[in-house]
Amino acid sequence: MKNSFRALKVILVTELYPPNLGGQQTRFESLATGLADLGDKVTVVCVRDDPLVPASESCHGVFIERAPTLPRYQKPIAYKLRRSVVGVIRFALHVRRTLKEETFDAVFFSQTTFLHILIAPRNARRVACVDWCEVRESVIRRLVQRLIPRLVGRNVSVYRRGASQLMKTSGVAVGYLPSGVYRNRYFELPSEDRE
Repeated sequence: MKNSFRALKVILVTELYPPNLGGQQTRFESLATGLADLGDKVTVVCVRDDPLVPASESCHGVFIERAPTLPRYQKPIAYKLRRSVVGVIRFALHVRRTLKEETFDAVFFSQTTFLHILIAPRNARRVACVDWCEVRESVIRRLVQRLIPRLVGRNVSVYRRGASQLMKTSGVAVGYLPSGVYRNRYFELPSEDRE
């Protein structure tokens, strides 16, 4: 019997992506390259917070679009905020435009900043999965954690306790998707060559 694999057209939406460093960035890079290795057509949309980083490029079979360019995204004028409010709005609007102009088989959202999920077109949210990397207890966060899981097709959490908390808060199923490691991308020098 012939294998009837069909490559999917997938978009991953995350505010920050390598070369930015962090847990969510590393997780999304692994997801993107893993899907590309399976033969899927993968696009990543993220903020371009460093004008020296290319606005778009292909890396490990993944097309990365960094837009809009927001040099002060992580260092807003209002020093108590973690992100530029104007930057969050501009990114969310860019994501909405992208999802209206092009159809994807699967949409994978990072939870961070939330607005890009809330204003995404309904047809994109229907095929979307939100990746929950953290669960917080503030009033606004609890409200968002109750609402957003109900707006999308699927939800996953990087840790079991987070999945359980989100299920209690939102009343919808939340899967557990641990971060993986590609062993073929790591190596160890023979013991005689180590310092």
